Amino acid sequence: MSDRNEEYLLAYLSETADEALKRHIDLLKLELDWHIYHYGAHFSRPKGSVVRAKIPLRSRLRNWYSANYQDHFSADKSNILSLIYFSGFNKHLEDEGYNLVSPYWAPHGRKVAGNASIVKAYHEIDKHLRESSFSYLMGEQFQQQVASFEQMVASYLREKDLRAALLFTGQLFYSKVVINCFRSMNRPSFILSHGLPAFYHHEAENNSDYLVVWGEQVRQNYLRAGLDPAKVLVAGHPSYSSIVKDKQIRFDLSDVLVLPKAMSAHQHTYEAILGDRGNIIVYLLRVKAVLQKAGIKRARLRPHPSMSGNWLLQFVGTDFYYLDTLSLSDSLNKASLVVGPTSTLLLESIGHGVNYLVYEPVTAEGKDLTGYEIVPPFDGSDKDIPVAKTDEALHDLIKNKVVVNKKALEKYLRPFDVSVIKNKL
Repeated sequence: MSDRNEEYLLAYLSETADEALKRHIDLLKLELDWHIYHYGAHFSRPKGSVVRAKIPLRSRLRNWYSANYQDHFSADKSNILSLIYFSGFNKHLEDEGYNLVSPYWAPHGRKVAGNASIVKAYHEIDKHLRESSFSYLMGEQFQQQVASFEQMVASYLREKDLRAALLFTGQLFYSKVVINCFRSMNRPSFILSHGLPAFYHHEAENNSDYLVVWGEQVRQNYLRAGLDPAKVLVAGHPSYSSIVKDKQIRFDLSDVLVLPKAMSAHQHTYEAILGDRGNIIVYLLRVKAVLQKAGIKRARLRPHPSMSGNWLLQFVGTDFYYLDTLSLSDSLNKASLVVGPTSTLLLESIGHGVNYLVYEPVTAEGKDLTGYEIVPPFDGSDKDIPVAKTDEALHDLIKNKVVVNKKALEKYLRPFDVSVIKNKL
Protein backbone atom coordinates (compact mmCIF):
# COMPACT_ATOMS: atom_id res chain seq x y z
CA MET A 1 0.00 0.00 0.00
CA SER A 2 1.35 3.42 -0.94
CA ASP A 3 2.13 6.05 1.69
CA ARG A 4 -0.37 8.49 0.20
CA ASN A 5 -3.20 5.98 0.66
CA GLU A 6 -2.41 5.63 4.34
CA GLU A 7 -3.04 9.38 4.69
CA TYR A 8 -6.36 9.70 2.88
CA LEU A 9 -9.51 7.73 3.69
CA LEU A 10 -10.96 7.48 0.17
CA ALA A 11 -7.60 6.45 -1.29
CA TYR A 12 -7.35 3.69 1.32
CA LEU A 13 -10.91 2.51 0.72
CA SER A 14 -10.45 2.59 -3.05
CA GLU A 15 -7.23 0.59 -2.94
CA THR A 16 -8.76 -2.09 -0.73
CA ALA A 17 -12.09 -2.28 -2.61
CA ASP A 18 -13.29 -4.62 -5.34
CA GLU A 19 -13.79 -3.17 -8.82
CA ALA A 20 -17.48 -2.33 -8.31
CA LEU A 21 -16.88 -0.43 -5.09
CA LYS A 22 -13.79 1.27 -6.51
CA ARG A 23 -15.88 2.60 -9.41
CA HIS A 24 -18.58 3.70 -6.96
CA ILE A 25 -16.00 5.65 -4.91
CA ASP A 26 -14.63 7.28 -8.06
CA LEU A 27 -18.12 8.38 -9.11
CA LEU A 28 -18.96 9.85 -5.70
CA LYS A 29 -15.52 11.02 -4.65
CA LEU A 30 -16.44 14.70 -4.30
CA GLU A 31 -19.67 14.02 -2.43
CA LEU A 32 -17.98 11.50 -0.13
CA ASP A 33 -15.24 14.05 0.54
CA TRP A 34 -17.86 16.53 1.70
CA HIS A 35 -18.82 14.10 4.46
CA ILE A 36 -15.20 14.08 5.60
CA TYR A 37 -14.07 17.68 5.11
CA HIS A 38 -17.10 19.95 4.83
CA TYR A 39 -17.67 20.69 8.49
CA GLY A 40 -16.95 23.52 10.90
CA ALA A 41 -18.25 27.01 11.54
CA HIS A 42 -15.75 28.53 9.10
CA PHE A 43 -17.94 27.31 6.24
CA SER A 44 -20.96 29.48 5.46
CA ARG A 45 -23.18 26.38 5.21
CA PRO A 46 -21.45 23.66 7.26
CA LYS A 47 -23.83 20.77 6.63
CA GLY A 48 -21.16 18.08 6.47
CA SER A 49 -22.42 16.95 3.08
CA VAL A 50 -23.75 18.41 -0.14
CA VAL A 51 -24.32 22.18 -0.15
CA ARG A 52 -27.90 22.55 -1.31
CA ALA A 53 -28.66 25.64 -3.35
CA LYS A 54 -31.64 27.69 -2.26
CA ILE A 55 -34.15 27.53 -5.12
CA PRO A 56 -37.49 29.32 -4.68
CA LEU A 57 -40.53 27.05 -4.41
CA ARG A 58 -42.07 28.48 -7.58
CA SER A 59 -38.91 27.65 -9.53
CA ARG A 60 -38.78 24.12 -8.09
CA LEU A 61 -42.39 23.51 -9.10
CA ARG A 62 -41.75 24.93 -12.57
CA ASN A 63 -38.71 22.68 -13.02
CA TRP A 64 -40.66 19.64 -11.83
CA TYR A 65 -43.52 20.36 -14.25
CA SER A 66 -41.10 21.08 -17.09
CA ALA A 67 -39.22 17.80 -16.63
CA ASN A 68 -42.33 15.67 -16.19
CA TYR A 69 -44.73 17.11 -18.74
CA GLN A 70 -42.93 19.20 -21.38
CA ASP A 71 -40.75 18.24 -24.32
CA HIS A 72 -38.00 20.78 -24.97
CA PHE A 73 -36.05 18.85 -27.59
CA SER A 74 -36.02 20.14 -31.15
CA ALA A 75 -36.47 18.11 -34.31
CA ASP A 76 -34.98 20.90 -36.43
CA LYS A 77 -31.97 22.00 -34.35
CA SER A 78 -29.07 20.13 -32.80
CA ASN A 79 -29.82 19.54 -29.12
CA ILE A 80 -27.15 20.16 -26.49
CA LEU A 81 -27.35 19.23 -22.82
CA SER A 82 -26.05 22.17 -20.78
CA LEU A 83 -25.30 22.16 -17.07
CA ILE A 84 -23.73 25.63 -17.40
CA TYR A 85 -25.22 28.15 -14.99
CA PHE A 86 -23.00 31.20 -15.62
CA SER A 87 -24.08 33.84 -18.06
CA GLY A 88 -23.31 34.24 -21.73
CA PHE A 89 -22.14 30.83 -22.89
CA ASN A 90 -25.57 29.28 -23.40
CA LYS A 91 -26.94 32.32 -25.23
CA HIS A 92 -24.02 32.41 -27.68
CA LEU A 93 -24.65 28.81 -28.68
CA GLU A 94 -28.38 29.38 -28.95
CA ASP A 95 -27.68 32.35 -31.21
CA GLU A 96 -25.71 29.96 -33.41
CA GLY A 97 -28.82 27.82 -33.91
CA TYR A 98 -28.39 25.15 -31.22
CA ASN A 99 -31.14 24.10 -28.84
CA LEU A 100 -29.82 24.02 -25.26
CA VAL A 101 -31.65 22.01 -22.63
CA SER A 102 -30.67 21.59 -18.99
CA PRO A 103 -31.18 18.40 -16.93
CA TYR A 104 -33.47 18.29 -13.92
CA TRP A 105 -30.53 17.98 -11.50
CA ALA A 106 -28.88 21.17 -12.83
CA PRO A 107 -31.77 23.35 -14.03
CA HIS A 108 -31.44 26.74 -15.67
CA GLY A 109 -33.91 28.66 -17.81
CA ARG A 110 -37.25 27.20 -18.87
CA LYS A 111 -36.03 24.14 -20.79
CA VAL A 112 -35.58 21.59 -18.00
CA ALA A 113 -35.48 17.98 -19.14
CA GLY A 114 -36.17 14.66 -17.45
CA ASN A 115 -38.97 12.24 -16.76
CA ALA A 116 -40.88 10.98 -13.74
CA SER A 117 -38.42 8.15 -13.05
CA ILE A 118 -35.37 10.40 -13.21
CA VAL A 119 -37.02 13.06 -11.03
CA LYS A 120 -37.94 10.50 -8.38
CA ALA A 121 -34.53 8.79 -8.43
CA TYR A 122 -32.68 12.10 -8.33
CA HIS A 123 -34.52 13.27 -5.21
CA GLU A 124 -33.88 9.95 -3.46
CA ILE A 125 -30.16 10.04 -4.24
CA ASP A 126 -29.85 13.73 -3.41
CA LYS A 127 -31.48 13.17 -0.02
CA HIS A 128 -29.09 10.32 0.76
CA LEU A 129 -26.07 12.38 -0.28
CA ARG A 130 -27.13 15.14 2.09
CA GLU A 131 -28.51 13.20 5.04
CA SER A 132 -27.39 9.56 5.08
CA SER A 133 -24.32 8.26 6.84
CA PHE A 134 -21.01 7.69 5.10
CA SER A 135 -21.33 3.95 5.68
CA TYR A 136 -24.72 3.91 3.96
CA LEU A 137 -23.31 5.77 0.97
CA MET A 138 -20.61 3.11 0.71
CA GLY A 139 -23.05 0.20 1.09
CA GLU A 140 -24.46 -2.17 -1.51
CA GLN A 141 -27.98 -0.74 -1.38
CA PHE A 142 -26.82 2.74 -2.33
CA GLN A 143 -24.43 1.31 -4.92
CA GLN A 144 -27.45 -0.29 -6.58
CA GLN A 145 -29.41 2.98 -6.43
CA VAL A 146 -26.55 4.83 -8.10
CA ALA A 147 -26.15 2.17 -10.79
CA SER A 148 -29.88 2.26 -11.48
CA PHE A 149 -29.81 6.06 -11.79
CA GLU A 150 -26.90 5.85 -14.22
CA GLN A 151 -28.78 3.41 -16.43
CA MET A 152 -31.94 5.52 -16.26
CA VAL A 153 -30.12 8.69 -17.31
CA ALA A 154 -28.15 6.93 -20.04
CA SER A 155 -31.30 5.46 -21.55
CA TYR A 156 -33.05 8.83 -21.50
CA LEU A 157 -30.15 10.77 -23.03
CA ARG A 158 -29.62 8.20 -25.80
CA GLU A 159 -33.29 8.45 -26.68
CA LYS A 160 -32.99 12.24 -27.12
CA ASP A 161 -30.03 12.02 -29.52
CA LEU A 162 -28.09 14.89 -27.96
CA ARG A 163 -25.16 16.37 -29.88
CA ALA A 164 -22.93 17.29 -26.91
CA ALA A 165 -22.79 18.07 -23.20
CA LEU A 166 -21.56 21.28 -21.55
CA LEU A 167 -20.51 21.14 -17.89
CA PHE A 168 -18.97 23.56 -15.37
CA THR A 169 -17.01 20.78 -13.63
CA GLY A 170 -16.25 17.12 -14.11
CA GLN A 171 -15.88 16.40 -10.39
CA LEU A 172 -19.52 16.14 -9.30
CA PHE A 173 -21.28 12.78 -9.36
CA TYR A 174 -23.94 14.03 -11.78
CA SER A 175 -21.26 15.44 -14.08
CA LYS A 176 -19.49 12.08 -14.20
CA VAL A 177 -22.74 10.31 -15.05
CA VAL A 178 -23.27 12.68 -18.00
CA ILE A 179 -19.66 12.45 -19.23
CA ASN A 180 -19.69 8.66 -19.09
CA CYS A 181 -22.98 8.52 -20.96
CA PHE A 182 -21.87 10.84 -23.75
CA ARG A 183 -18.60 8.95 -24.11
CA SER A 184 -20.56 5.73 -24.59
CA MET A 185 -22.54 7.50 -27.35
CA ASN A 186 -19.36 8.83 -29.00
CA ARG A 187 -20.60 12.38 -28.40
CA PRO A 188 -18.30 15.08 -27.00
CA SER A 189 -18.41 16.57 -23.51
CA PHE A 190 -16.96 19.98 -22.65
CA ILE A 191 -15.99 21.32 -19.24
CA LEU A 192 -16.16 25.12 -19.40
CA SER A 193 -13.83 26.59 -16.83
CA HIS A 194 -15.43 29.35 -14.76
CA GLY A 195 -12.39 31.10 -13.34
CA LEU A 196 -8.65 31.22 -12.85
CA PRO A 197 -7.77 27.78 -11.42
CA ALA A 198 -6.03 27.63 -8.07
CA PHE A 199 -5.03 24.01 -8.70
CA TYR A 200 -3.55 22.29 -11.74
CA HIS A 201 -3.12 18.52 -11.92
CA HIS A 202 -3.27 15.89 -14.64
CA GLU A 203 -6.17 14.22 -12.80
CA ALA A 204 -8.18 17.40 -12.20
CA GLU A 205 -10.96 18.32 -14.69
CA ASN A 206 -9.50 15.78 -17.12
CA ASN A 207 -12.40 13.36 -17.52
CA SER A 208 -14.31 15.20 -20.28
CA ASP A 209 -13.35 15.20 -23.95
CA TYR A 210 -12.48 18.89 -23.87
CA LEU A 211 -11.56 21.47 -21.25
CA VAL A 212 -12.44 25.01 -22.35
CA VAL A 213 -10.53 27.84 -20.65
CA TRP A 214 -10.54 31.64 -20.76
CA GLY A 215 -7.01 32.43 -21.96
CA GLU A 216 -3.81 31.00 -23.44
CA GLN A 217 -1.82 31.28 -20.21
CA VAL A 218 -4.41 29.13 -18.41
CA ARG A 219 -4.08 26.57 -21.20
CA GLN A 220 -0.30 26.55 -20.82
CA ASN A 221 -0.64 25.93 -17.08
CA TYR A 222 -2.81 22.87 -17.77
CA LEU A 223 -0.35 21.58 -20.37
CA ARG A 224 2.49 21.87 -17.85
CA ALA A 225 0.36 19.82 -15.47
CA GLY A 226 0.23 17.02 -18.04
CA LEU A 227 -3.05 17.44 -19.91
CA ASP A 228 -3.26 16.51 -23.59
CA PRO A 229 -2.80 19.68 -25.71
CA ALA A 230 -5.54 18.49 -28.10
CA LYS A 231 -8.20 18.61 -25.40
CA VAL A 232 -7.49 22.03 -23.82
CA LEU A 233 -9.22 24.75 -25.83
CA VAL A 234 -9.16 28.54 -25.44
CA ALA A 235 -12.60 30.05 -26.06
CA GLY A 236 -12.43 33.19 -23.94
CA HIS A 237 -15.36 34.59 -21.99
CA PRO A 238 -18.49 36.56 -23.01
CA SER A 239 -17.84 39.23 -20.37
CA TYR A 240 -14.67 40.33 -22.18
CA SER A 241 -16.68 42.53 -24.53
CA SER A 242 -18.06 44.57 -21.61
CA ILE A 243 -14.63 45.48 -20.21
CA VAL A 244 -13.46 49.04 -20.84
CA LYS A 245 -9.93 48.36 -22.11
CA ASP A 246 -8.54 51.89 -21.75
CA LYS A 247 -9.75 52.36 -18.16
CA GLN A 248 -7.02 53.68 -15.88
CA ILE A 249 -6.16 51.40 -12.96
CA ARG A 250 -6.87 53.35 -9.76
CA PHE A 251 -4.78 52.88 -6.64
CA ASP A 252 -5.09 54.77 -3.40
CA LEU A 253 -5.72 53.82 0.22
CA SER A 254 -9.15 55.41 0.72
CA ASP A 255 -11.19 52.19 0.43
CA VAL A 256 -9.19 48.96 0.68
CA LEU A 257 -10.93 45.65 0.01
CA VAL A 258 -9.32 42.53 1.51
CA LEU A 259 -10.05 38.99 0.30
CA PRO A 260 -9.35 36.20 2.81
CA LYS A 261 -8.06 32.79 1.85
CA ALA A 262 -10.59 29.94 1.78
CA MET A 263 -10.57 26.28 2.80
CA SER A 264 -11.40 23.49 0.37
CA ALA A 265 -14.27 21.19 1.34
CA HIS A 266 -12.85 18.28 -0.68
CA GLN A 267 -9.68 16.78 -2.14
CA HIS A 268 -9.04 17.44 -5.83
CA THR A 269 -7.22 14.13 -6.39
CA TYR A 270 -6.38 11.00 -4.39
CA GLU A 271 -3.41 12.81 -2.86
CA ALA A 272 -4.68 14.58 0.25
CA ILE A 273 -3.84 18.20 1.04
CA LEU A 274 -4.80 19.09 4.60
CA GLY A 275 -4.93 22.76 5.55
CA ASP A 276 -5.13 24.46 8.94
CA ARG A 277 -8.13 26.77 9.14
CA GLY A 278 -6.32 28.86 11.71
CA ASN A 279 -4.05 30.04 8.93
CA ILE A 280 -7.01 31.87 7.35
CA ILE A 281 -6.93 34.07 10.45
CA VAL A 282 -3.15 34.33 10.33
CA TYR A 283 -3.46 35.63 6.77
CA LEU A 284 -5.92 38.36 7.79
CA LEU A 285 -3.89 39.42 10.81
CA ARG A 286 -0.75 39.73 8.69
CA VAL A 287 -2.59 41.82 6.09
CA LYS A 288 -4.02 43.98 8.86
CA ALA A 289 -0.55 44.64 10.30
CA VAL A 290 0.82 45.65 6.89
CA LEU A 291 -2.15 47.92 6.11
CA GLN A 292 -1.95 49.59 9.51
CA LYS A 293 1.76 50.19 8.98
CA ALA A 294 0.78 51.93 5.73
CA GLY A 295 -1.58 54.20 7.69
CA ILE A 296 -4.88 52.49 6.87
CA LYS A 297 -7.46 52.60 9.67
CA ARG A 298 -10.25 50.37 8.29
CA ALA A 299 -10.69 47.83 5.50
CA ARG A 300 -13.61 45.97 3.98
CA LEU A 301 -13.55 42.17 4.23
CA ARG A 302 -15.10 40.03 1.48
CA PRO A 303 -14.87 36.28 2.10
CA HIS A 304 -15.42 33.64 -0.57
CA PRO A 305 -19.15 32.66 -0.68
CA SER A 306 -18.28 29.29 0.86
CA MET A 307 -16.74 30.93 3.94
CA SER A 308 -18.45 32.51 6.95
CA GLY A 309 -17.68 36.18 7.42
CA ASN A 310 -19.05 36.14 10.96
CA TRP A 311 -16.70 33.31 11.89
CA LEU A 312 -13.76 35.36 10.62
CA LEU A 313 -14.83 38.41 12.62
CA GLN A 314 -15.03 36.32 15.81
CA PHE A 315 -11.25 36.01 15.55
CA VAL A 316 -10.09 39.27 13.97
CA GLY A 317 -12.65 41.55 15.63
CA THR A 318 -14.38 44.57 14.14
CA ASP A 319 -11.95 47.33 15.08
CA PHE A 320 -10.25 47.14 11.67
CA TYR A 321 -12.21 44.83 9.38
CA TYR A 322 -15.89 45.10 8.53
CA LEU A 323 -17.87 42.85 6.20
CA ASP A 324 -18.47 43.95 2.64
CA THR A 325 -22.16 43.52 1.80
CA LEU A 326 -22.23 45.07 -1.68
CA SER A 327 -22.68 43.16 -4.90
CA LEU A 328 -19.34 42.09 -6.39
CA SER A 329 -19.52 44.66 -9.17
CA ASP A 330 -20.46 47.52 -6.81
CA SER A 331 -17.77 46.43 -4.37
CA LEU A 332 -15.01 46.49 -6.99
CA ASN A 333 -16.25 49.78 -8.43
CA LYS A 334 -16.08 51.31 -4.95
CA ALA A 335 -12.69 49.86 -3.97
CA SER A 336 -9.49 51.88 -4.34
CA LEU A 337 -7.27 48.81 -3.83
CA VAL A 338 -7.83 45.06 -3.56
CA VAL A 339 -5.46 42.84 -1.58
CA GLY A 340 -6.01 39.12 -1.87
CA PRO A 341 -4.71 35.61 -2.52
CA THR A 342 -5.05 33.36 -5.56
CA SER A 343 -8.43 34.32 -7.01
CA THR A 344 -10.31 35.01 -10.23
CA LEU A 345 -11.04 38.39 -8.66
CA LEU A 346 -7.64 39.41 -9.98
CA LEU A 347 -9.19 39.58 -13.46
CA GLU A 348 -12.46 41.01 -12.12
CA SER A 349 -10.53 43.80 -10.40
CA ILE A 350 -8.58 44.71 -13.53
CA GLY A 351 -11.86 44.71 -15.46
CA HIS A 352 -13.32 47.16 -12.93
CA GLY A 353 -10.26 49.40 -13.08
CA VAL A 354 -8.97 48.79 -9.56
CA ASN A 355 -5.49 47.62 -8.57
CA TYR A 356 -5.07 44.05 -7.24
CA LEU A 357 -2.06 43.17 -5.12
CA VAL A 358 -1.51 39.43 -4.75
CA TYR A 359 -0.45 38.44 -1.25
CA GLU A 360 0.56 34.78 -0.97
CA PRO A 361 2.84 34.10 2.01
CA VAL A 362 5.05 31.07 1.41
CA THR A 363 5.68 28.46 4.12
CA ALA A 364 8.98 26.72 4.80
CA GLU A 365 7.71 23.88 2.58
CA GLY A 366 7.20 26.27 -0.31
CA LYS A 367 3.37 26.07 -0.12
CA ASP A 368 0.66 28.62 0.59
CA LEU A 369 -0.87 28.93 4.07
CA THR A 370 -3.47 26.23 3.31
CA GLY A 371 -0.94 23.69 2.05
CA TYR A 372 -1.35 24.15 -1.71
CA GLU A 373 1.23 24.86 -4.37
CA ILE A 374 0.99 28.47 -5.50
CA VAL A 375 0.17 28.44 -9.21
CA PRO A 376 0.88 30.97 -11.97
CA PRO A 377 0.36 33.90 -12.14
CA PHE A 378 0.04 34.11 -8.35
CA ASP A 379 3.53 32.72 -7.81
CA GLY A 380 5.27 35.84 -9.10
CA SER A 381 6.16 34.34 -12.47
CA ASP A 382 4.30 37.04 -14.43
CA LYS A 383 6.07 40.40 -14.29
CA ASP A 384 2.80 42.21 -15.13
CA ILE A 385 1.15 41.05 -11.89
CA PRO A 386 2.57 42.30 -8.56
CA VAL A 387 2.95 39.49 -6.04
CA ALA A 388 4.08 39.66 -2.42
CA LYS A 389 5.27 36.51 -0.65
CA THR A 390 6.21 38.25 2.59
CA ASP A 391 4.73 41.00 4.73
CA GLU A 392 7.66 43.27 3.90
CA ALA A 393 7.12 42.73 0.17
CA LEU A 394 3.43 43.61 0.49
CA HIS A 395 4.28 46.81 2.35
CA ASP A 396 6.79 47.73 -0.35
CA LEU A 397 4.19 47.20 -3.11
CA ILE A 398 1.82 49.55 -1.28
CA LYS A 399 4.49 52.10 -0.41
CA ASN A 400 5.82 52.22 -3.99
CA LYS A 401 2.32 52.19 -5.50
CA VAL A 402 3.05 49.22 -7.75
CA VAL A 403 0.15 48.70 -10.17
CA VAL A 404 -0.95 45.60 -12.06
CA ASN A 405 -0.40 45.90 -15.81
CA LYS A 406 -3.66 45.80 -17.76
CA LYS A 407 -1.88 43.71 -20.39
CA ALA A 408 -2.17 40.78 -17.98
CA LEU A 409 -5.86 40.63 -18.76
CA GLU A 410 -5.18 39.64 -22.37
CA LYS A 411 -3.12 36.64 -21.27
CA TYR A 412 -5.77 35.11 -19.08
CA LEU A 413 -9.01 36.36 -20.61
CA ARG A 414 -9.82 36.50 -24.32
CA PRO A 415 -12.92 37.56 -26.30
CA PHE A 416 -15.43 34.73 -26.47
CA ASP A 417 -15.12 32.67 -29.65
CA VAL A 418 -18.04 30.26 -29.93
CA SER A 419 -16.48 28.64 -33.01
CA VAL A 420 -13.92 26.94 -30.76
CA ILE A 421 -16.75 24.80 -29.37
CA LYS A 422 -18.73 24.60 -32.62
CA ASN A 423 -15.75 23.14 -34.47
CA LYS A 424 -15.70 20.17 -32.09
CA LEU A 425 -19.40 19.35 -32.33
